[in-house]
Amino acid sequence: MSRLTAIELTRWRAFERTQRIELRPITLLFGWNNTGKSALLRALPLIADSARPDAVTPLNLKGEVARGATFRDVSWRGERKGLSIALEWEGEAPPRYEVELQLDDDRPEQPVMRVRRFSWRDGRGVQIEGTWNLTDANGHGSGFDLSGTRSGPATLRFTGLRPRGHDEAVNDLLLGVVRRIEALDGAVQWLASVRGPIRPRARARGRPRAPRG
Repeated sequence: MSRLTAIELTRWRAFERTQRIELRPITLLFGWNNTGKSALLRALPLIADSARPDAVTPLNLKGEVARGATFRDVSWRGERKGLSIALEWEGEAPPRYEVELQLDDDRPEQPVMRVRRFSWRDGRGVQIEGTWNLTDANGHGSGFDLSGTRSGPATLRFTGLRPRGHDEAVNDLLLGVVRRIEALDGAVQWLASVRGPIRPRARARGRPRAPRG
């Protein structure tokens, strides 16, 4: 399976504009304090956690990585207008998958995170894009209008970031991205810093020895 080489985040945390991170064997982020470095770094383990088979929302905010964060916590200025995540993998024509998420809180007692739009380009000619058509509001499936290699209406569900349709022909077109997302599960290790009080150095007991002359 090809290696993930870049991620793009739009309307993510403190960043309204698209931020692109090229992933290399060693990738360093540096800058002033409080400029968003940690926000960008935390996106990687959250994306990997959203590849788990038990993810209950497209962006897995119910998992351990999110640490209780809400959609408004991870979106720019806490708005419900949505955020976008794009993933690219290595290749001459890099395969690319993008999802645009929004919070549907028309029912405040039960807000729903939805995929408003997604697109998949496999680098070999398959291109498919879906836009939510608002026809299904029960939370069990979503109606999409598809364009590209396959056009027309389709019903898709998202297990985390993985799309799956009721139509096997659509699933065949999405198989490449599903396998790539599955490979992200467990592929990111997050090492959090630990800050504790500084312990005083132990002092030797007894009288100091006299210097030898």
